Amino acid sequence: MKRMVLVSSKGSDASNKMCQLMENILSRALIPFWSHASTVSSLSELKEVIDSTPIDLILVTDLPSAREVPISRELPALGIFLDEQLDSTSSRIIDDLELLDLIFTESEIELNLSNPTIVIGSVFDVEYFDPRNNERPREYILDFDIDDKMLVLTSSDYDLSIVKSNLPKDMINDLNFMSLVKSPSLTSEQIVSSLQHSEVLLISEGQQIHPLISNHAMAAGCPIIDCRSDDPRKWSDKLFQIWREWIRAGKVPRHPDEDLIKKAKIEFGLEAFGSKISSYLEDI
Repeated sequence: MKRMVLVSSKGSDASNKMCQLMENILSRALIPFWSHASTVSSLSELKEVIDSTPIDLILVTDLPSAREVPISRELPALGIFLDEQLDSTSSRIIDDLELLDLIFTESEIELNLSNPTIVIGSVFDVEYFDPRNNERPREYILDFDIDDKMLVLTSSDYDLSIVKSNLPKDMINDLNFMSLVKSPSLTSEQIVSSLQHSEVLLISEGQQIHPLISNHAMAAGCPIIDCRSDDPRKWSDKLFQIWREWIRAGKVPRHPDEDLIKKAKIEFGLEAFGSKISSYLEDI
């Protein structure tokens, strides 16, 4: 069994999402033949762990931590970052990242580095959204839910009147449109409950509540319709069919779409992510 030490400028603080994800993945043994030795936040802590514990790999999980990696070292040092962490990279940070042997990124981002960069894909805890593992009762959204109305979520602050203008009036009367971008903001529990109990999520124009919101909906088993089209017929017909099915079912809430949940696990789940990382660590 090989051991890796995670480096995070804020330790195990919740603000470093990648560090938390990696700790979760390692604690569940989702990277075969690798275990979590420790999480450190400074060069002194890193040296102490290396001197006292058998370590095989240093994994940097946020940009400020790259400067904590010793220039002269025997251990391989890798970096793994979410897109949101790479939104702004100064020349100083670029110099620090050059110290790493390999960098994993969520998507294709131009960093102008001399060291290898690999796109590893997005990851999140699918089980957190899956109603079969983490059901969040409809009571969480009682302030927004309406009896006998079909709950339809929108992903942004887009003007709903534009969406409604493309739908039949009798259909609109049956729909309860709820924007996930609300004021005051919804809690994480309310967002999960909304995704689990809505009949559909409309991906609309405007500022999205989260860049992975469609993936989160998939993990909740919630159907998704992309409304970002110049031709409303491309999506309004799909919404009409969902409404008709809801009517035929006696206005009973849908069951979670297990195919969507399965797809989310395959594409974004912790186990799938661990397997991707494992394939690149085989020679370390």
